[in-house]
Amino acid sequence: MKTHLKILTIPVLFCCTAVLAQDVSFIRVETSEPHTPLYQNEEGFETLQVKGMIPTSTSDRKWFRISAEYSTGAEWINRLTLEYYVFFPGETNVFKGVATYVDIPRGRGHLSDMYLHFNSYARHYKRGVIQYAVVALIDGKQVAAATNQRLPESWWKSLPIHPNRLLDRSVTPFAVFNIEKSESQDRSPQ
Repeated sequence: MKTHLKILTIPVLFCCTAVLAQDVSFIRVETSEPHTPLYQNEEGFETLQVKGMIPTSTSDRKWFRISAEYSTGAEWINRLTLEYYVFFPGETNVFKGVATYVDIPRGRGHLSDMYLHFNSYARHYKRGVIQYAVVALIDGKQVAAATNQRLPESWWKSLPIHPNRLLDRSVTPFAVFNIEKSESQDRSPQ
């Protein structure tokens, strides 16, 4: 009987590992330079009210935004961590941001994004191609990655991390945008 149980256990573990590798895939990763939004009510007065809020901007300050749209294949994923890496031309350190999501249902169109404050962006980005990578991890294991720089592979691992981190959308004025495409975040200390 023990031999029979061992034979059944090995294929089950192998199947779970194979399915895990297909649970997350990136549809698109994009960068942009949004202006700081200003929210106004119907009369045009600046307000923080949510009802009737219209995003506009009168500021010339640009934030750096990196967004990842991804799909999931498992019925539910308990925890998914996305690590963002951004490398500006002329810099020696890579900017990193981490977001951990919980209770992610199967489907397409999940959205995650990170921001660099407009002052930091103005200071560190002069011109040229910005290199980036987004890495998906489940239980600490990489299950997907998207980057605009193919060589060397995993280039972001060889660079030191900048002390100034990328910001999660919840601590920016962009927190209310596309709220239903963003998953619930785990706020416990990492």
